[in-house]
Amino acid sequence: MKYSNRNRVQFLIAWFLLISIAISGCILVVEEDHDRHHHLYGTDWYLEIVFYGVRSISARDEGIQLSFVNETRFEGISLCGPFSGDYSLNELDELSIESFSSDIGTCDSGEASSIFLTQLPQAKQLIREKESLRINTGRSDYLMFLEK
Repeated sequence: MKYSNRNRVQFLIAWFLLISIAISGCILVVEEDHDRHHHLYGTDWYLEIVFYGVRSISARDEGIQLSFVNETRFEGISLCGPFSGDYSLNELDELSIESFSSDIGTCDSGEASSIFLTQLPQAKQLIREKESLRINTGRSDYLMFLEK
């Protein structure tokens, strides 16, 4: 059986396409995410609910706002005034508050504000969902924020 030049060209094109498809399916692109928490920065988070022990306390009317300034610094405002600090967040979303400052001792605030200001320094984990942010502060205690 003789092959014409046309058959050889068709065979080479088919072989090339088959190899190209096979190789393209095997290529794995690995993107390094140096700043996987960039969605936190520049977003204002408003404390909605404080879950403390067996209680849930609405914080909606207390106007507590939290902002992550960059990958190591946060700041915000509560009924007691401004607060700020440094934090670290690893690839497992484990959150650690490195430093924290507030005028908590000079303020008679609402219940949610008082609990928030004592619980935030105990943060353990950060969970980001579509438009909410949850900061776990204990076994069953957490702070739930909504994006504004």
